[in-house]
Amino acid sequence: EIHADFQNAIDAAAGDVSGRMSQMAQALNAEIAKIDQELIEIMTDLASAECTNAKAESQNVLDMLDEVKAQIDRIQEKADTYTHYQKLFSMTPHEYTNLTSTRELFDEKYELWNSLSAWEEATT
Repeated sequence: EIHADFQNAIDAAAGDVSGRMSQMAQALNAEIAKIDQELIEIMTDLASAECTNAKAESQNVLDMLDEVKAQIDRIQEKADTYTHYQKLFSMTPHEYTNLTSTRELFDEKYELWNSLSAWEEATT
């Protein structure tokens, strides 16, 4: 009887772990969806924000881009953590294509405005 009770306890624990894994996987997928939405918002901002204004002060735009870079870096850290969790849960890791696209768009904007700032400094 002790063996049966022990086996029942193990079976119950295994069922509980399986249920929790499913809940954690759902929560993880929800967090990944939030990241993707945040990245879409950042891309929209980069396409329509001050960095598209030809009359903007380059230093102001670079300051804004520094804040955007901090956001992207924070998202990258989350993405790395979530990928690690997905591997632990034996899930196929999310590809984060929006993260790649956002970083590429950011890099283009930063290179442009940083070059303009350097040119302004060199000519004044």
